[in-house]
This record gives sequence, C-alpha cells and structure tokens, in this order.
Amino acid sequence: MKTLMIKDDVYKKLKMLKRENESFSDVISRLISQADNRAKLEKFFGILSEEEAEAMKKESSKVRKKLSKSLEDRIKKVTAKLSE
Repeated sequence: MKTLMIKDDVYKKLKMLKRENESFSDVISRLISQADNRAKLEKFFGILSEEEAEAMKKESSKVRKKLSKSLEDRIKKVTAKLSE
C-alpha cells in the first residue's frame, strides 16, 4: 500500500467519478484500464481505406440480418412446438 498526494481539484474529479462501494484505488484502476483499452483500439485507427471500411460495414450488416432471421426462425419453431 502506498500513499499518494494529489491536488484538491484532482481529488474532486476522482470523487465525482467514484461509484458506490468503490475505493479510490478502484477508480484509478478502472480509469487506467479504460485508457489501456482505448490505446489498444487506437492502434487500428486508419488501417482501412474508406472503401474497405464501407465493404466491411455492408458485409457485417448482411451477417447480422442473416443471424437475426435465423434466430427468428428458430423462435417460431420453438414457439410452434410449445403450443402443440
């Protein structure tokens, strides 16, 4: 365990971010984790051209629609069997 000195304004900001039943260490740890995740994502910014991004967006939309339809069909089958 270590003791840190922080400015009053930083303390107030941390206190505002602090969730119920969360320690200040938890707040700091959560914020560091979020920053790490953001840094990992930022490595991928700009690696696709506009055309590649658009193609990927269209393809993922098709896949989502197909999966949604498949799920709807399964729900209908299960509902039909349950009502027999």
